[in-house]
Amino acid sequence: MMTSGKTKLPSSVDIVVIGGGIIGLSFAYEAAAAGRSVLVVERRRCGSGATPVAAGMLAPVSEAEATLPGMVEFGLESSRLYPDFIAHTEADSGMKCGYRTEGTLSVAADRDQMEQLEHRAATHEELGLKAQRLSAREVQQLEPGLSARIVGGLRTEIDCQVDPRALSAALVVAGSARGVVFANATEVTSVELDPNGAVCGVSLRSNKESKGADSPHNRINVRNLVLCAGAWTPELIPELSDLPLYPVKGQVIRLRGDVAISHVVTSPDAYLVPRAGGELVVGASMEEQGFDDRPTAGVTMDLLGHAWRVLPSVYELEIAEINVGFRPTFPDHMPAIGPIDLPGAFVATGHYRNGILLAPATAKYLLAIMDTGEIPEVIAKFTPHRFAAARPAVVTTTMEIEP
Repeated sequence: MMTSGKTKLPSSVDIVVIGGGIIGLSFAYEAAAAGRSVLVVERRRCGSGATPVAAGMLAPVSEAEATLPGMVEFGLESSRLYPDFIAHTEADSGMKCGYRTEGTLSVAADRDQMEQLEHRAATHEELGLKAQRLSAREVQQLEPGLSARIVGGLRTEIDCQVDPRALSAALVVAGSARGVVFANATEVTSVELDPNGAVCGVSLRSNKESKGADSPHNRINVRNLVLCAGAWTPELIPELSDLPLYPVKGQVIRLRGDVAISHVVTSPDAYLVPRAGGELVVGASMEEQGFDDRPTAGVTMDLLGHAWRVLPSVYELEIAEINVGFRPTFPDHMPAIGPIDLPGAFVATGHYRNGILLAPATAKYLLAIMDTGEIPEVIAKFTPHRFAAARPAVVTTTMEIEP
């Protein structure tokens, strides 16, 4: 055994996962449950990055862009996997994940917004899903705390929610119970290739150590490498540097107090997600501003104003947190899941607004690709090779990665 900080590292594993967000943690747990030895490497702390900022809405139709090929189907598939995914995670961890099934209540303040809800209802019904149209009076009966200016709504029963912070913490404990090793505050400094150009090892360095020439490195033998570091994924190895992935900044507010709703409530301008313990998550902005992690007064005012127009009692709630996260996004708003032009290496990133929703399906099908070498039809459209600028593999003995 070697060490990274206080973590004892194995000398050899089946899979190294780079990135300890919801995608990496879900895949590591799935792979370990299937009998693989797994090491998760996270440069900060597992469960950090975009994951703890996310609201955790599981809305495969309401939140999906219906024009994107395969996204609704993939979201529905992942939604179907969620009950067992949560049950297994909670059983292995002994922790609750904040999984709730009350559904989503989408509300409208005028005729145009009602027409949008009617279109959404029709989409659900075309897919064989229940969508309950509600009058203004029925909305008030369901959620009496909502504003009297609401003229109608739509309740979608398939939608659920999970607490991403609780889920990621539970996945670490559940993964550990299955034998996953987690190396926090650790970076991959190089990827070693065998004579055939396939991944065979990685070198790691603890961020807690000096980054000088004498810093200790741990070498790990590995069969497969999974790259899922969110918006930072293209920085991991040269083969990914041409992926057109970019961050979309999201600002989210967490309020605390007597929360007057039980459903997730959405309007065209904001969403409100109630949590156990008197928390209300309000979001979210969509900003293409690079990695600018500063929360801003303007967005905070806008989000609170939108929330107040739906739920007037937010005026009395305490502001507990204002968070910023970066959604990993491709120009086509679809993820990249599958092998890259480096034998033994795989990528799973670009989930945009749906990382929490798509985590179970991403884990399941990425592991299936790794096992069989075949691309399941449900994720065929998400191949990383759809980007023409992808670079071919460079066969060398060792690839050094800039610190």
